[in-house]
Amino acid sequence: MNADPLGGGMRIEVGEYHLSPYRPDDAGALVAALSDGLVAQTIPVIPLPYGPSEAAAYLSFRLRQQDQGFRHALAIRKPNGTLCGAIDLAPDAAAQSAELGYWLAPDLWGRGITGAAVAAFLPTAPQLGIALITARALRSNLASLKILRRNGFRLIGVQHVELRAPLGAAEAEVFEREARLAAA
Repeated sequence: MNADPLGGGMRIEVGEYHLSPYRPDDAGALVAALSDGLVAQTIPVIPLPYGPSEAAAYLSFRLRQQDQGFRHALAIRKPNGTLCGAIDLAPDAAAQSAELGYWLAPDLWGRGITGAAVAAFLPTAPQLGIALITARALRSNLASLKILRRNGFRLIGVQHVELRAPLGAAEAEVFEREARLAAA
């Protein structure tokens, strides 16, 4: 991690990959990573189909947040700097908590990149005023369930989740962990 992990130039090393702020030229990589719908099957909030207009809207939102000093969301980047995923903490300031979210381009699944990104990103939570981190993963997403358990999350319940047609509904496991554990 760099000396100023929450500054505008934040960069967190994750092996050969790294986490860093979004850039205006990330739209094409967003479309390439999300257009086949595989990630959207595990994360219901990702639009399907996913094309240039969805990427532009998402990127505009994230760039505005960064301009306002929001440091809870970063791109996961390949060694060459190309966006290949994302990780964020969606804060609930009143509760001093945040929900962890992440995704990675399907062609990189199974390589340990997401688990390493989560482990590298979690230590920033206490510096952002977050005391408790929650996360959800569909029961069918075994890789994500494993990532959460390996990063110290404990199961606190199960939630019914409505998925887009034709997928119907599913069960998601709900997890939490104290943010201060991340800094240990």
